[in-house]
Amino acid sequence: MIKVAIVEDSKESADILNTYLKRTEDEGGNTFVVSFFSDALDFLDRYSGYDLVFMDIEMPYMNGLDGAKKLRQIDNQAVLIFVTNMANYAVRGYEVDALDFIVKPVKYADFSFKLNRALHVIDGRKTKEITIVHKNGVKRFSVSDLIYVEISGHQLSYVFENEVFTIRGKMTDAEGLLKDYGFLRPHNAYLINSDYIDEVQGYEVKIGDFIIPISRPRRKAFLQDIAILYGRGGM
Repeated sequence: MIKVAIVEDSKESADILNTYLKRTEDEGGNTFVVSFFSDALDFLDRYSGYDLVFMDIEMPYMNGLDGAKKLRQIDNQAVLIFVTNMANYAVRGYEVDALDFIVKPVKYADFSFKLNRALHVIDGRKTKEITIVHKNGVKRFSVSDLIYVEISGHQLSYVFENEVFTIRGKMTDAEGLLKDYGFLRPHNAYLINSDYIDEVQGYEVKIGDFIIPISRPRRKAFLQDIAILYGRGGM
């Protein structure tokens, strides 16, 4: 499933893009969940994380280039494609890391080519990245960079080598995100990246420069999970 935002003040142009996305679905492959915004301010105010953004440049209140700059302050990974009749402005897309631009009136052949290019980028990222939506925007990170997750009260801390990112949440939220990436639960308060495990001794796990406790109730299941990972060649 690909989350798509169409930021376009012309309903006719927005409908054309949506029709082309549905045609792509009918031809097989990805499923698109599409949200529509008639201006950049509304898009930014209600931003909830998107894989792909189609953005017009000429819009009321805030033009697409300025909107894209604001977007990059809250999400630097969403794939951005400008859709415009102002190709001379669209070439400035490098300023906001735009993947490409499509000139109006949009033709399906051009749309399809550039959509497939965008999907290739998105597919590559989805196998490696996790997205967390929080009150200040969106946090995207590479799973391989995350060492462990710790919960204290209602605060979830995602611990990286040079950064700790904290949001309100539950450990089950983190488990749901990371269950397919070899993360293990040695303790109610911790979820650890098995790739970083250096040593398990007694009721402690050495993981990089950190010592993580193993709770007595979880120790047996934790050791079994490690054995399974070793058996799969996962460590």
